[in-house]
Order: sequence, then C-alpha cells, then structure tokens
Amino acid sequence: MADLGVDSAALRYSGGGVRNTAEDMSQRLAAFQSELASYGQPWGNDDLGSLIGMAYETVLDVAMDCITENLGGLAEDGAGLVGMADSYDAVEQENVAGSQAFDGRLG
Repeated sequence: MADLGVDSAALRYSGGGVRNTAEDMSQRLAAFQSELASYGQPWGNDDLGSLIGMAYETVLDVAMDCITENLGGLAEDGAGLVGMADSYDAVEQENVAGSQAFDGRLG
C-alpha cells in the first residue's frame, strides 16, 4: 500500500487562496451591482419598457442570488480546507506524542 502524504501548509495556503478569491469576487460583484444600479431604468415607463424592466429585474435578482450563494459556498470551501489542514496537523501531533510515549515505555 502506498504511503499517504498530506502537505498541510500547502492545503492551508490553498484554502486561504480560495477564501480570498471568494472575498475578492464578492467585492467585484458589489461594484458591478452598484454600476448597474447607476444606470437607473433605461428601458422607459411605457408598456414595452415596463415589461422589459420586470423581466430584467427578475433575471437580475435570480442571477445575483445564485452568484452570491455560490461565492458564499466557495468561501466556506476555503475555510474547510484550512480546517482540514489544522485537523491533519493535530492528528499528526497526537500520533507523534503517542509514538514517543510508547517508545518511552519500551525503554
């Protein structure tokens, strides 16, 4: 059976990168939403414009909710990778301590 090796530092670094990317994308999304809002309602207020506006706002709301939810999940995944690295380190420390205690009993 092949040995299993885990580079917890790399895992932690990658998790931080994933989390930072999600935060950066969230900031960019907020800026994008502000820019969209700055255009007002360019479709007008006649019958056709009202229909276009309703469709636009509905699609925009659904899209923004979906993107926001996905970015939240991405941030959670990054935090999970950091937590996994911490868990691997804790288990490794326990294994080393247990081995040292066992070696001490053997003399």
